Amino acid sequence: MESNKKYHERRKRALKGTLLCNLALLVLPSLLITILLFLTIYTYGVSILLCYFILPMFYAVDKRIRYSVNGIGKKDFNYFDGYKAFFQSNKGGFYGISVAILLAIGLFLLSCAILFFFFPYLVVHFPDSKPAFDEILDIYSRGHLPNTDLMVYITNNGYQLTRPITIFLGLACYLPLCGSFFLILSHNLCNHYLCSVVLPDIDLNISAAQARSVARSSFARESYVYRTHNQLKLNWPFYIIFTLLYAGSITGASFIVVDKTAFTIFVMMIAPCFATFIAPFMMYFIMMNNYIVIEESQEEIRLTMPRPLRISLYQTFNAPEYIHGEETEARGCFFTTIENNKKKNKQSPQGVVIDLRKNEEDQE
Repeated sequence: MESNKKYHERRKRALKGTLLCNLALLVLPSLLITILLFLTIYTYGVSILLCYFILPMFYAVDKRIRYSVNGIGKKDFNYFDGYKAFFQSNKGGFYGISVAILLAIGLFLLSCAILFFFFPYLVVHFPDSKPAFDEILDIYSRGHLPNTDLMVYITNNGYQLTRPITIFLGLACYLPLCGSFFLILSHNLCNHYLCSVVLPDIDLNISAAQARSVARSSFARESYVYRTHNQLKLNWPFYIIFTLLYAGSITGASFIVVDKTAFTIFVMMIAPCFATFIAPFMMYFIMMNNYIVIEESQEEIRLTMPRPLRISLYQTFNAPEYIHGEETEARGCFFTTIENNKKKNKQSPQGVVIDLRKNEEDQE
Protein backbone atom coordinates (compact mmCIF):
# COMPACT_ATOMS: atom_id res chain seq x y z
CA MET A 1 0.00 0.00 0.00
CA GLU A 2 1.05 3.59 -0.59
CA SER A 3 0.75 4.47 3.09
CA ASN A 4 3.09 1.62 4.06
CA LYS A 5 5.60 2.87 1.52
CA LYS A 6 5.42 6.38 3.02
CA TYR A 7 5.91 4.99 6.51
CA HIS A 8 8.93 3.01 5.36
CA GLU A 9 10.54 5.96 3.59
CA ARG A 10 10.08 8.33 6.52
CA ARG A 11 11.30 5.71 8.99
CA LYS A 12 14.38 5.13 6.85
CA ARG A 13 15.16 8.84 6.98
CA ALA A 14 14.47 9.00 10.73
CA LEU A 15 16.91 6.17 11.46
CA LYS A 16 19.80 7.90 9.72
CA GLY A 17 22.39 10.03 11.44
CA THR A 18 21.71 10.33 15.15
CA LEU A 19 20.24 6.90 16.02
CA LEU A 20 23.26 5.65 17.98
CA CYS A 21 23.66 8.95 19.80
CA ASN A 22 19.97 9.01 20.71
CA LEU A 23 20.07 5.45 22.01
CA ALA A 24 23.22 6.26 24.00
CA LEU A 25 21.33 9.11 25.70
CA LEU A 26 18.75 6.57 26.86
CA VAL A 27 21.28 4.51 28.81
CA LEU A 28 21.64 6.81 31.84
CA PRO A 29 17.92 7.53 32.50
CA SER A 30 17.04 3.88 31.85
CA LEU A 31 19.69 2.79 34.35
CA LEU A 32 18.48 5.30 36.94
CA ILE A 33 14.83 4.27 36.66
CA THR A 34 15.90 0.63 36.96
CA ILE A 35 17.77 1.39 40.18
CA LEU A 36 14.75 3.25 41.57
CA LEU A 37 12.55 0.25 40.80
CA PHE A 38 14.91 -2.07 42.64
CA LEU A 39 14.97 0.25 45.65
CA THR A 40 11.17 0.12 45.96
CA ILE A 41 11.62 -3.05 48.02
CA TYR A 42 13.62 -1.17 50.63
CA THR A 43 11.72 2.14 50.45
CA TYR A 44 8.20 0.64 50.35
CA GLY A 45 7.63 2.11 46.89
CA VAL A 46 8.61 5.70 47.72
CA SER A 47 11.72 5.64 45.52
CA ILE A 48 9.66 5.20 42.36
CA LEU A 49 8.29 8.74 42.83
CA LEU A 50 11.79 10.03 42.14
CA CYS A 51 11.22 9.01 38.51
CA TYR A 52 9.76 12.49 38.11
CA PHE A 53 13.24 13.99 38.25
CA ILE A 54 14.46 11.63 35.52
CA LEU A 55 11.68 12.60 33.11
CA PRO A 56 13.61 15.56 31.61
CA MET A 57 16.26 13.10 30.36
CA PHE A 58 13.60 11.07 28.57
CA TYR A 59 12.04 14.32 27.39
CA ALA A 60 15.36 15.25 25.75
CA VAL A 61 15.40 11.94 23.87
CA ASP A 62 11.77 12.40 22.84
CA LYS A 63 12.62 15.81 21.37
CA ARG A 64 15.40 14.17 19.35
CA ILE A 65 12.97 11.51 18.10
CA ARG A 66 10.60 14.23 16.95
CA TYR A 67 13.40 16.02 15.14
CA SER A 68 14.41 12.82 13.35
CA VAL A 69 10.80 12.39 12.20
CA ASN A 70 9.81 15.94 11.24
CA GLY A 71 13.05 17.95 11.14
CA ILE A 72 11.63 20.63 13.44
CA GLY A 73 13.48 21.81 16.52
CA LYS A 74 17.00 21.38 17.81
CA LYS A 75 18.96 18.46 16.40
CA ASP A 76 21.37 18.13 19.34
CA PHE A 77 18.82 18.53 22.15
CA ASN A 78 20.59 17.35 25.34
CA TYR A 79 19.91 16.68 29.03
CA PHE A 80 20.55 20.31 29.98
CA ASP A 81 18.05 21.48 27.38
CA GLY A 82 15.62 18.88 28.66
CA TYR A 83 15.77 20.04 32.28
CA LYS A 84 15.61 23.69 31.26
CA ALA A 85 12.58 23.21 29.01
CA PHE A 86 10.88 20.73 31.33
CA PHE A 87 10.87 22.90 34.44
CA GLN A 88 11.20 26.49 33.17
CA SER A 89 8.58 25.98 30.46
CA ASN A 90 6.09 24.34 32.84
CA LYS A 91 6.04 20.96 31.14
CA GLY A 92 4.69 19.41 34.30
CA GLY A 93 5.04 15.65 34.48
CA PHE A 94 3.89 14.75 37.99
CA TYR A 95 0.31 14.00 36.97
CA GLY A 96 1.39 11.78 34.07
CA ILE A 97 3.89 9.80 36.14
CA SER A 98 1.37 9.46 38.97
CA VAL A 99 -1.26 7.97 36.65
CA ALA A 100 1.31 5.55 35.22
CA ILE A 101 2.40 4.47 38.72
CA LEU A 102 -1.18 4.02 39.94
CA LEU A 103 -2.00 1.96 36.87
CA ALA A 104 1.11 -0.16 37.44
CA ILE A 105 0.19 -0.74 41.09
CA GLY A 106 -3.37 -1.69 40.16
CA LEU A 107 -2.25 -4.13 37.46
CA PHE A 108 0.40 -5.58 39.78
CA LEU A 109 -2.12 -6.26 42.55
CA LEU A 110 -4.55 -7.77 40.04
CA SER A 111 -1.83 -10.00 38.61
CA CYS A 112 -0.74 -11.09 42.09
CA ALA A 113 -4.32 -11.90 43.05
CA ILE A 114 -4.76 -14.08 39.97
CA LEU A 115 -1.35 -15.78 40.17
CA PHE A 116 -1.70 -16.39 43.91
CA PHE A 117 -4.11 -19.27 43.23
CA PHE A 118 -1.63 -20.90 40.85
CA PHE A 119 1.42 -20.55 43.10
CA PRO A 120 0.97 -23.97 44.80
CA TYR A 121 0.93 -25.61 41.35
CA LEU A 122 4.07 -23.69 40.44
CA VAL A 123 5.90 -24.87 43.55
CA VAL A 124 5.18 -28.50 42.61
CA HIS A 125 7.57 -28.15 39.65
CA PHE A 126 10.42 -27.28 42.02
CA PRO A 127 11.05 -30.29 44.31
CA ASP A 128 13.64 -28.37 46.34
CA SER A 129 11.07 -25.68 47.17
CA LYS A 130 8.06 -27.84 48.04
CA PRO A 131 9.18 -28.91 51.57
CA ALA A 132 9.74 -25.28 52.59
CA PHE A 133 6.38 -24.25 51.12
CA ASP A 134 4.57 -27.06 52.93
CA GLU A 135 6.28 -26.14 56.19
CA ILE A 136 5.26 -22.49 55.83
CA LEU A 137 1.64 -23.52 55.26
CA ASP A 138 1.78 -25.81 58.25
CA ILE A 139 3.22 -23.12 60.58
CA TYR A 140 0.70 -20.57 59.31
CA SER A 141 -2.23 -22.91 59.92
CA ARG A 142 -1.14 -23.56 63.51
CA GLY A 143 -0.39 -20.02 64.63
CA HIS A 144 -2.07 -16.66 64.92
CA LEU A 145 -0.81 -13.42 63.43
CA PRO A 146 1.67 -12.09 64.22
CA ASN A 147 3.36 -15.49 63.92
CA THR A 148 6.96 -15.22 65.14
CA ASP A 149 7.77 -18.82 64.21
CA LEU A 150 6.66 -18.19 60.66
CA MET A 151 8.83 -15.10 60.29
CA VAL A 152 11.84 -16.91 61.74
CA TYR A 153 11.36 -19.83 59.38
CA ILE A 154 11.01 -17.61 56.31
CA THR A 155 14.13 -15.67 57.30
CA ASN A 156 16.17 -18.84 57.70
CA ASN A 157 14.71 -20.97 54.90
CA GLY A 158 13.00 -18.56 52.53
CA TYR A 159 15.83 -18.94 50.00
CA GLN A 160 14.44 -22.39 49.14
CA LEU A 161 11.49 -20.65 47.48
CA THR A 162 13.67 -18.34 45.38
CA ARG A 163 13.00 -20.04 42.06
CA PRO A 164 9.16 -20.15 42.17
CA ILE A 165 9.01 -16.67 43.70
CA THR A 166 11.20 -15.35 40.86
CA ILE A 167 8.76 -16.71 38.29
CA PHE A 168 5.75 -15.47 40.27
CA LEU A 169 7.07 -11.91 40.57
CA GLY A 170 8.24 -11.86 36.95
CA LEU A 171 4.79 -12.79 35.68
CA ALA A 172 3.09 -10.37 38.08
CA CYS A 173 5.20 -7.46 36.78
CA TYR A 174 4.55 -8.08 33.08
CA LEU A 175 1.20 -6.30 32.82
CA PRO A 176 2.28 -3.30 34.98
CA LEU A 177 5.37 -2.75 32.84
CA CYS A 178 3.47 -3.03 29.56
CA GLY A 179 0.63 -0.87 30.83
CA SER A 180 2.93 1.91 32.07
CA PHE A 181 5.24 2.12 29.08
CA PHE A 182 3.23 0.91 26.09
CA LEU A 183 -0.22 2.14 27.09
CA ILE A 184 -0.24 5.21 29.35
CA LEU A 185 3.06 6.85 28.36
CA SER A 186 2.66 6.01 24.69
CA HIS A 187 -0.92 7.32 24.65
CA ASN A 188 0.07 10.59 26.36
CA LEU A 189 3.01 11.22 24.05
CA CYS A 190 0.87 10.53 20.97
CA ASN A 191 -1.82 12.95 22.14
CA HIS A 192 0.76 15.67 22.69
CA TYR A 193 2.43 15.10 19.33
CA LEU A 194 -0.92 15.06 17.53
CA CYS A 195 -1.84 18.34 19.19
CA SER A 196 1.44 19.90 18.04
CA VAL A 197 0.65 18.81 14.46
CA VAL A 198 -2.93 20.06 14.44
CA LEU A 199 -2.04 23.23 16.37
CA PRO A 200 1.63 24.04 15.64
CA ASP A 201 3.45 25.85 18.46
CA ILE A 202 0.83 24.75 20.95
CA ASP A 203 3.64 24.44 23.53
CA LEU A 204 4.22 28.20 23.29
CA ASN A 205 0.64 28.78 24.40
CA ILE A 206 -0.13 26.09 26.99
CA SER A 207 1.68 23.32 28.89
CA ALA A 208 2.16 19.81 27.57
CA ALA A 209 -0.48 18.46 29.97
CA GLN A 210 -3.00 21.02 28.73
CA ALA A 211 -2.10 20.21 25.11
CA ARG A 212 -2.79 16.53 25.74
CA SER A 213 -6.09 17.47 27.34
CA VAL A 214 -7.09 19.55 24.30
CA ALA A 215 -6.29 16.64 21.97
CA ARG A 216 -7.91 14.01 24.16
CA SER A 217 -11.13 15.97 24.63
CA SER A 218 -11.59 16.98 20.99
CA PHE A 219 -9.84 15.72 17.86
CA ALA A 220 -7.70 12.76 19.05
CA ARG A 221 -10.70 10.51 19.56
CA GLU A 222 -11.90 11.07 15.99
CA SER A 223 -8.83 9.39 14.47
CA TYR A 224 -7.92 7.05 17.33
CA VAL A 225 -9.00 3.81 15.64
CA TYR A 226 -7.32 4.71 12.35
CA ARG A 227 -4.04 5.72 14.00
CA THR A 228 -3.96 2.78 16.41
CA HIS A 229 -4.53 0.30 13.59
CA ASN A 230 -1.60 1.64 11.57
CA GLN A 231 0.64 2.02 14.62
CA LEU A 232 0.06 -1.59 15.65
CA LYS A 233 1.04 -2.76 12.17
CA LEU A 234 4.42 -1.09 12.64
CA ASN A 235 4.97 -1.78 16.33
CA TRP A 236 3.86 -5.38 16.91
CA PRO A 237 7.42 -6.75 16.39
CA PHE A 238 8.69 -4.60 19.28
CA TYR A 239 5.96 -5.87 21.60
CA ILE A 240 6.91 -9.44 20.68
CA ILE A 241 10.63 -8.74 21.15
CA PHE A 242 10.00 -7.18 24.57
CA THR A 243 7.86 -10.15 25.63
CA LEU A 244 10.43 -12.70 24.46
CA LEU A 245 13.32 -10.89 26.15
CA TYR A 246 11.32 -10.58 29.35
CA ALA A 247 10.34 -14.24 29.26
CA GLY A 248 14.00 -15.13 28.68
CA SER A 249 15.10 -13.07 31.67
CA ILE A 250 12.51 -14.77 33.91
CA THR A 251 13.61 -18.19 32.70
CA GLY A 252 17.27 -17.39 33.20
CA ALA A 253 16.75 -15.96 36.68
CA SER A 254 14.66 -18.98 37.72
CA PHE A 255 17.71 -21.22 37.31
CA ILE A 256 19.73 -19.29 39.88
CA VAL A 257 20.10 -21.12 43.17
CA VAL A 258 21.00 -19.22 46.35
CA ASP A 259 21.74 -20.40 49.89
CA LYS A 260 20.72 -17.27 51.80
CA THR A 261 17.33 -15.57 51.97
CA ALA A 262 18.98 -12.15 51.63
CA PHE A 263 20.01 -13.04 48.06
CA THR A 264 16.44 -13.95 47.10
CA ILE A 265 15.53 -10.29 46.67
CA PHE A 266 18.31 -9.74 44.15
CA VAL A 267 17.37 -12.81 42.12
CA MET A 268 13.63 -12.17 41.99
CA MET A 269 14.18 -8.56 40.84
CA ILE A 270 16.40 -9.52 37.90
CA ALA A 271 13.60 -9.89 35.35
CA PRO A 272 11.54 -6.78 36.34
CA CYS A 273 14.68 -4.62 36.47
CA PHE A 274 15.92 -5.96 33.14
CA ALA A 275 12.54 -5.25 31.53
CA THR A 276 12.49 -1.74 33.00
CA PHE A 277 15.91 -1.08 31.50
CA ILE A 278 15.08 -2.27 27.97
CA ALA A 279 11.53 -0.84 27.83
CA PRO A 280 12.71 2.74 27.03
CA PHE A 281 14.72 1.39 24.10
CA MET A 282 11.64 -0.40 22.79
CA MET A 283 9.70 2.82 23.35
CA TYR A 284 12.20 4.73 21.21
CA PHE A 285 11.25 2.79 18.09
CA ILE A 286 7.58 2.53 19.05
CA MET A 287 7.21 6.29 19.49
CA MET A 288 9.15 6.95 16.31
CA ASN A 289 6.66 4.78 14.43
CA ASN A 290 3.72 6.44 16.20
CA TYR A 291 4.96 9.89 15.19
CA ILE A 292 5.55 8.70 11.62
CA VAL A 293 1.96 7.45 11.38
CA ILE A 294 0.67 10.82 12.59
CA GLU A 295 2.87 12.73 10.14
CA GLU A 296 1.91 10.59 7.14
CA SER A 297 -1.78 10.46 8.04
CA GLN A 298 -2.52 14.16 8.35
CA GLU A 299 -5.08 14.18 5.55
CA GLU A 300 -6.89 11.15 6.96
CA ILE A 301 -6.83 12.71 10.45
CA ARG A 302 -8.19 15.96 9.04
CA LEU A 303 -11.04 14.17 7.29
CA THR A 304 -12.13 12.38 10.47
CA MET A 305 -12.88 15.69 12.15
CA PRO A 306 -16.41 17.10 11.93
CA ARG A 307 -16.62 20.39 10.08
CA PRO A 308 -17.53 22.45 13.20
CA LEU A 309 -14.43 21.12 14.93
CA ARG A 310 -12.22 21.96 11.94
CA ILE A 311 -13.57 25.50 11.90
CA SER A 312 -13.07 25.85 15.64
CA LEU A 313 -9.45 24.64 15.47
CA TYR A 314 -8.75 26.81 12.43
CA GLN A 315 -9.96 29.92 14.20
CA THR A 316 -8.13 28.98 17.39
CA PHE A 317 -4.87 28.76 15.47
CA ASN A 318 -5.51 32.12 13.75
CA ALA A 319 -6.71 33.92 16.86
CA PRO A 320 -4.75 37.14 17.61
CA GLU A 321 -3.65 35.89 21.02
CA TYR A 322 -2.25 32.60 19.68
CA ILE A 323 1.57 32.66 19.73
CA HIS A 324 3.33 31.37 16.60
CA GLY A 325 6.93 30.24 16.22
CA GLU A 326 9.19 27.72 14.53
CA GLU A 327 6.58 25.00 14.12
CA THR A 328 4.16 27.37 12.41
CA GLU A 329 6.90 28.47 10.04
CA ALA A 330 7.70 24.85 9.17
CA ARG A 331 4.19 23.40 9.06
CA GLY A 332 1.83 26.25 8.40
CA CYS A 333 -1.84 25.90 9.23
CA PHE A 334 -3.07 22.31 9.53
CA PHE A 335 -6.33 23.22 7.78
CA THR A 336 -4.88 24.49 4.51
CA THR A 337 -8.06 24.00 2.48
CA ILE A 338 -10.67 25.07 5.01
CA GLU A 339 -13.17 27.65 3.85
CA ASN A 340 -13.14 31.08 5.35
CA ASN A 341 -16.19 30.95 7.56
CA LYS A 342 -16.45 34.65 8.23
CA LYS A 343 -18.89 35.30 5.39
CA LYS A 344 -21.20 32.46 6.41
CA ASN A 345 -20.91 32.91 10.14
CA LYS A 346 -21.73 36.36 11.42
CA GLN A 347 -20.57 35.48 14.94
CA SER A 348 -17.33 36.80 16.27
CA PRO A 349 -14.44 34.34 15.74
CA GLN A 350 -14.10 34.30 19.51
CA GLY A 351 -17.40 32.44 19.63
CA VAL A 352 -15.92 29.23 18.15
CA VAL A 353 -12.35 29.45 19.33
CA ILE A 354 -11.34 26.61 21.63
CA ASP A 355 -10.62 28.00 25.07
CA LEU A 356 -7.18 26.58 25.73
CA ARG A 357 -7.07 28.08 29.18
CA LYS A 358 -9.97 25.93 30.42
CA ASN A 359 -7.55 23.00 30.59
CA GLU A 360 -5.26 24.64 33.13
CA GLU A 361 -6.56 22.40 35.89
CA ASP A 362 -5.19 19.34 34.06
CA GLN A 363 -1.76 18.59 35.48
CA GLU A 364 0.76 16.33 33.84
